[in-house]
Amino acid sequence: MPVASIPEETAIRHRYNAHKRQWVHDTVRVKIEPTPFNRGAMRECFRLKKLSGFSKFESWHSRACNYVAKKYIETVDPSVYFEDARLQMNAKLWAQEYNRHNPPKKVDIMQMYVIEFKDREGAPLYHLEHHIEGEYIKHNSNSGFVDENARRTPHALSHFTFERSGHQLIVVDIQGVDDIYTDPQIHTAEGKEYGDGNLGVRGMALFFSSHVCNDICRRLRLSRFDLAPSECVESPSPMQTNNATCVRGDVFAVGSPMSPPSILDSGCSTEDDDGCDSSPGGYGSSGGAGPFGSRFRRRRTTSGDEMTPEEELAALSAALKRRERPSCVPGNLLRCGCDSGVTADAGTSGLGAVFIQSRSEDDSVSDTGSCGHQHQPLPGMPEVRCNGPILGRIHHEMTRLHDAGRMVALETDNRDKNDIVDDDDKVIGQSCPPGQLEAMIDWPAALFHERLAAQLGVVEAAVNLARLHLGLPADCLQAAPAAALRPSAAEGHRWMEAAAKLGDRSAMLYLARAHDTGDTEGLVRDWDRATHYYHRALASSGQTDREGGYDSLDTPAYLLRARLAELYLRGGYGLDADPASSSEIYGEAAEEAMAEGNGKLAAKYYALAEEAAALVPDDEEAVE
Repeated sequence: MPVASIPEETAIRHRYNAHKRQWVHDTVRVKIEPTPFNRGAMRECFRLKKLSGFSKFESWHSRACNYVAKKYIETVDPSVYFEDARLQMNAKLWAQEYNRHNPPKKVDIMQMYVIEFKDREGAPLYHLEHHIEGEYIKHNSNSGFVDENARRTPHALSHFTFERSGHQLIVVDIQGVDDIYTDPQIHTAEGKEYGDGNLGVRGMALFFSSHVCNDICRRLRLSRFDLAPSECVESPSPMQTNNATCVRGDVFAVGSPMSPPSILDSGCSTEDDDGCDSSPGGYGSSGGAGPFGSRFRRRRTTSGDEMTPEEELAALSAALKRRERPSCVPGNLLRCGCDSGVTADAGTSGLGAVFIQSRSEDDSVSDTGSCGHQHQPLPGMPEVRCNGPILGRIHHEMTRLHDAGRMVALETDNRDKNDIVDDDDKVIGQSCPPGQLEAMIDWPAALFHERLAAQLGVVEAAVNLARLHLGLPADCLQAAPAAALRPSAAEGHRWMEAAAKLGDRSAMLYLARAHDTGDTEGLVRDWDRATHYYHRALASSGQTDREGGYDSLDTPAYLLRARLAELYLRGGYGLDADPASSSEIYGEAAEEAMAEGNGKLAAKYYALAEEAAALVPDDEEAVE
């Protein structure tokens, strides 16, 4: 449609400043075509021209910039438009931080605005981006998809954001023209903000299930994510090997002591595009050329060259070596320098040397990676703090994905690569005949991730492993074959003890009753240990474990106190009789029972308290 025939409109442009975390508003003059030229699953696109506010001439043909206006097909809440723009501008900030580390190819995430046509009925909103010519490519998605013709920069960028943010977020869904990206998605550790596309820890797990660290990741010293040996055997795709980007030698590692220029000093502000070059080269970079202006050589193989069998074998070995992951050597589950942040000596069992460490605030084990660096807060962004074992939660989520057959779908059915995992967890693979899906699941890999998750302090993983080994109902991996699990009561008890150390009350009660009765295989009757766990369970009553909850159906505290008082009264099995403590605990149990409205039981406990007090020796009463 000719520009002259399109009516001019005045709109309000809403811009988000990611540095200041503020919205800025101004008025713009635009012309927008009435019919969309393209549409996707959720939005339709309109051609738009915007007249620059800095232009002295009002020529829509020569002075107006080309834009794309995007509108949701279905009616959505206006806040969705603003949240999308805020997401993309925050992702742009991470792209600028990536460029500061001087990668082989610098990237840019397009500026996105929200424009409001205030003079139209209902004041409709649109997203606004610069129009860029070129082939649009989707490199990865928010649900684990990775383009088979993989380039290294987009995936290194996603990995970089995970490391640089202290494992608190990851920018995925990288797509666009060349290295100018748009419509990214951010997964956060808590799964909050950034719309329904934020899959939280599950999204991070889906990314690392398909990510292979490349030369850029290694030069940036990004920690490799631990995968099971069976997940590391595939060789790189031909496109990954032949079309690799050559890595320059002056790449700044993440956390390097070198001090690249601050992103606050970049050549183009995120506030306005009218006063700076809108081309990708407009961003400040080291050297005179823009990030897309420099030319980089690519490694090429000459078709006429022939390799001897020995050279082919050496090349294959080198390729497989590049695919190695830390912690992938059988018998050495955890190795110094692995991304999981846990170390074990050679010969340590699968449970680890110091089997689980309670990761309190003053814990020496960090969850910020294993590169020997600490993550510094990004300028203009709030300081990030690692609350909880993020890596462990990712490993546990990978276990759940394996258990649900999601990894089978990724490997065997390309049509499911872009599917977002449903809350049901079982929707992927329903087309498989009964029993076939379970036979295709990589159970050793699932158990590998669950053990790592437990070793990294995930309570749910430790409890799940304990229940699996003890033959109790488990949250996941219930269908894992015995050949893969190799159930062991002793190992189950060790995992249960680990869960108790991490604050799981159900594990404390299991161990208390097991040592109390002596009926559990592998555990002897030990009332001293039983009282220890009873005390811990009582101390945790009304509190939450490290992951935020307890089972409300657990035994009431006054019943536990009554049993604890009985053990102190009777003594034996390694526990010295203590009538004084028994009397005191019976009294506490009576008060709690009365508070719960159980007067009959309270009267019984008061009577038992008096009986226990009568057994206290006179010399102890005198001391009191």
